Amino acid sequence: MPIHKVKQGEHLASIASAYGFENFETIWNDSQNAQLRQSRASPLMLLPDDEVWIPELPPARFTLATGKKHKLTVHTGKLQLRLRVLDLRGEPIPDAPCVLKVGHYSEELTTDGDGYVQASVDKTATSGTLEVGDLVFDLAIGGLDPLPEPTGLAGRLSNLGYPADDPRYLNPDTMEWTRFALELFQHENGLDVTGALDSGIAEQLATEHGS
Repeated sequence: MPIHKVKQGEHLASIASAYGFENFETIWNDSQNAQLRQSRASPLMLLPDDEVWIPELPPARFTLATGKKHKLTVHTGKLQLRLRVLDLRGEPIPDAPCVLKVGHYSEELTTDGDGYVQASVDKTATSGTLEVGDLVFDLAIGGLDPLPEPTGLAGRLSNLGYPADDPRYLNPDTMEWTRFALELFQHENGLDVTGALDSGIAEQLATEHGS
């Protein structure tokens, strides 16, 4: 069977669906993907150019009576998309009405007491929007790279309100946007301001971000 090279925005659930697998864990737990499991904490957060071994798809088998018509229904399953709405101080916004749009799916939701909304979306969904009042947030579903990759660092900082690719966050000494955004994150969270991503900072950032 083929080796699939991951593209930006792909995760194992979407990859498995493309190859006909209902459960992505069949691929994830294959012995040929042991190295991938060691390097990635979550099968739903892969890095472009990661290689995924695709095992042979077992055939579906049914026992049916002959001489009759039969209706077969395929349940494709969904992914749970969970989002959190925060204010400018990083505090959750409870009971906020919002509208989630993903492909042809649209649903009116309300944030819970911790600012979260959750909905079931197609496994192959890659983009959408969340409307909160007059604000519209673009969603790149599956677009967040894992830590400690620099792109994973920048993505989480941006989601937390520290735009890592915004000129307003340009470090005048190093001319690096991401480093200055990380320094701001460290300062506002009472951490030593080093601008360096070590294991402790990565863990703190993942905790604050939720993944």
